[in-house]
Amino acid sequence: LPPRARRVGGAGDASDGGGGASGPRHVIFFANGLFGSHLNWTTIMEQVEMKMGGRSSSGGGGGGGAGMQGGTSGILLHASTANCRLDTFDGIDVCGRRLADEMRAVIARHPTLERVSVIGHSMGGLILRYAIAELYSPAASTIGGLQPAHFVSLATPHLGCDTGGEAQVPFIGWAGPLAPLLQAVSVPTAAALFRRTGQQFFLADGGGEGAGAEAGGAAAEASASKPLMLRMTEDDTERGLYFYSALRAFSSRTAYANTEQDHLVGWPNSSLRFLHQLPQLPDSATRQSRGVVLEDDVLAAFDVRFKPQPEPQAPTSPADVPVAHLRRGGGGGGGGGGEGAGASEAMASAMLSRLQQLPWRRVDVCFSGSPLALLAHNHIQVTRRWLNFEGRDVAAHLADTLVALEEAAEQLAAHDAPIAIGQGTAGEGTAARLRAGRPTSAVASAGAAAARRSSLDAGLMKDAAAGVPVAAGVGSGSLGAWLAQRALQPHNRTTSLLSDGGGDGSGGNSDADGGVEHCREESGDSDEPQFAADPHRP
Repeated sequence: LPPRARRVGGAGDASDGGGGASGPRHVIFFANGLFGSHLNWTTIMEQVEMKMGGRSSSGGGGGGGAGMQGGTSGILLHASTANCRLDTFDGIDVCGRRLADEMRAVIARHPTLERVSVIGHSMGGLILRYAIAELYSPAASTIGGLQPAHFVSLATPHLGCDTGGEAQVPFIGWAGPLAPLLQAVSVPTAAALFRRTGQQFFLADGGGEGAGAEAGGAAAEASASKPLMLRMTEDDTERGLYFYSALRAFSSRTAYANTEQDHLVGWPNSSLRFLHQLPQLPDSATRQSRGVVLEDDVLAAFDVRFKPQPEPQAPTSPADVPVAHLRRGGGGGGGGGGEGAGASEAMASAMLSRLQQLPWRRVDVCFSGSPLALLAHNHIQVTRRWLNFEGRDVAAHLADTLVALEEAAEQLAAHDAPIAIGQGTAGEGTAARLRAGRPTSAVASAGAAAARRSSLDAGLMKDAAAGVPVAAGVGSGSLGAWLAQRALQPHNRTTSLLSDGGGDGSGGNSDADGGVEHCREESGDSDEPQFAADPHRP
């Protein structure tokens, strides 16, 4: 089993304090889910170390043993030990404060750190959202004094849990005639089994921080009356908890989601989509799948203009809601408890609308081809290697995603590209907003660089997003050329990554030089129907 913290791509040991020029510059924190532990990250950390260990921050090869002076990407991987097993029942807020304290301690031990990324599985994604709100500085837009880089969630119930709607717990919908009974007992059962965390999951708490309300006055008291999950989609300035701003500060946001067979977290919930926004995946594409089946372009994690298509906030017809998904109980259904259920569904809708104001890259995963498909919630993390081995290709895909996000952030920052955070809203220069791959001292000059830059690259970025070839005479180093090249490569746009359908139970190739890239190459030549021809799919 690996240690809870390790250095990647730099000399020395992770426990040496990180002093000197060889210390890590980028820390990635991993947070486990309900009743989990740091050991759940063994496979994913191995994949991340394998894929990122030898990568040069300047784009060259670079050996994994070279020091930071030599240009290697010194990355510290830290799997949190703050919330293990029964500790996760204490509440999202309590767990979040514990994690924030642990993150402070790790950052203090490594003074060379400049950037921070976070990856959470299931409840771990919520704990991370609370922790970063604790650590966020509104004046500097930093997390624990570091520049936020990438936020990644795996099967996280961003909308909490409910008996119907986008946040429905799938196994309630699967229960058939027993569903009304489960809907009636879901909240008290969750509270009895998972204590305070169960109440917060089902939005049955009162906010959870009464002491803070007394200190903050009337405004804080009013905020405390809201369920914690709802509060976590907006800034709570009275308590100094900047939930929304902290999440917005990250350069990129990526959500991995199970399309089906996840008994705890439904597809709309973990992918941050309304029911009518769910892509209609043909059965022929998912029947034998054991990994990623659909993903947005990597740039969608940075900029809303690279989303596959606009996200309407209301269905235009009943056909917009995938009937097959409702039949499987993945996110629709009865609503259950009268006015209370209606109120919780309304809160889930409000939370989703707020979170969708930020760019999110969706990566959809399906394990229908696995004989252990009902363990999808843990397959996506490879929680236990001996049981959840079907998720090995997803672990490799996540490591590749981190490499791709780093490369995209460097390109955007190098060209100071304008970005759009909200629907149709242009942000300031990417070097100032993303702060990806640059020392803090370089950020101050980003405004001047943006003022000197012409609108050529901005226009080319829009053309590239629409698939328009770049004009002649544009230099190879231009952001527009880079984006146009990406736009003309089908595997870099919204793509289906299908398994080979061999059905041998091996879970696919998880070797460092195979895995996901093989899936990308095969998807173009596959006999399976291509999603790009499906009018219902982005």
